[in-house]
Amino acid sequence: MQVFHIDRDIPVVRVAATAFPEGVMAAHQSLHQHFSAETMLNYYGISQGGPADTILYWAAAELVPGEDGQKPGLESFVLSKGRYVGQDISDYMQHPMAISQCFEDLLKHPELDPAGYCLEWYITRDMVRCMVKLK
Repeated sequence: MQVFHIDRDIPVVRVAATAFPEGVMAAHQSLHQHFSAETMLNYYGISQGGPADTILYWAAAELVPGEDGQKPGLESFVLSKGRYVGQDISDYMQHPMAISQCFEDLLKHPELDPAGYCLEWYITRDMVRCMVKLK
């Protein structure tokens, strides 16, 4: 595990998955139908606990300046600046359980922000950085 610092609040647009984990891929596909790779500066997955032990999940993107994020089915959200603990996972598509296992480990951190969320930052096509916010 490594500590990462996000030095600014990051405005994103996001689309909700209808269910977790079944609806995750469809949420990502929906986001990519709205925006091309050239209009997204950074690409994310956001999850947090929901009612009755469910998990809420969103596919999200930071857009290039001037790109209109006001589209049906999308909502605005801000990724909070601060300290995060995380781990990079290479070839995550070849290891489908690696992301969930990583978050299981990260959620045990003693400085975890109880109001935070799990954040997947898709740095490249082959690498994702899994992070949780610290107090």
